[in-house]
Amino acid sequence: MAGASHRKLVQLLITRMRALGYRVVASDQGYAVLGTDSVPIPPLVARHSPDVIGARSDDPIICVGEAKTPGDLKSRHTREQLRDFASLPDALVIVAVPLSALGRLRETLTELGIEENPRFQCMAVPDELIGG
Repeated sequence: MAGASHRKLVQLLITRMRALGYRVVASDQGYAVLGTDSVPIPPLVARHSPDVIGARSDDPIICVGEAKTPGDLKSRHTREQLRDFASLPDALVIVAVPLSALGRLRETLTELGIEENPRFQCMAVPDELIGG
């Protein structure tokens, strides 16, 4: 079960996707920011299920959103997810982290060789907005 910080990051990812013109087509269960929209849980993308998937008619047509807390950034699972999502052709990938973890995320992206991927965005959220 995801903690409150993770849930808040996912909510902010959804807001960001919508601001970029994406319609949320899949979201991990329990995130009520979708209002009356009912969407399924995201399917596997490569080997992993992201937190949020969005779609729009303009390129890139798919957006994959993933929320990571500082403890998540050390795991093998996260490294696999980031590598898999960054390899998606024609998809925007947004990773939301607390601002205090941005350095660690950038470090991880550099270690994975994907820090220069133009379709990979880091979304740093002030820790005060996340709580937990």
